[in-house]
Amino acid sequence: MHEAYQPVIADGRGRFPEDLRVKAPRGAGNAIEIAARKRNTTKAEWVRQAVLRGLEADGVKLRRGMVELSGEASMPFPLTAAARAKTGTDR
Repeated sequence: MHEAYQPVIADGRGRFPEDLRVKAPRGAGNAIEIAARKRNTTKAEWVRQAVLRGLEADGVKLRRGMVELSGEASMPFPLTAAARAKTGTDR
């Protein structure tokens, strides 16, 4: 099991407390369904794994709710503009 799957919040939201909605090209849903079937998994799990692999390929790791950038210290997730403004982080 990937480290990002470890429960971080014990308030009943489970392992995946955040929703993520994205726009996708036409046919992406069908393509994801086919790819998920090939790995004998659900579409949601296939997408989670693909996102984690993509992040790690770009040097970003998600571990227990924290973002680690290659060669940099961990920081709270998410790093939105609002979060940076609150903490004074210039990232």
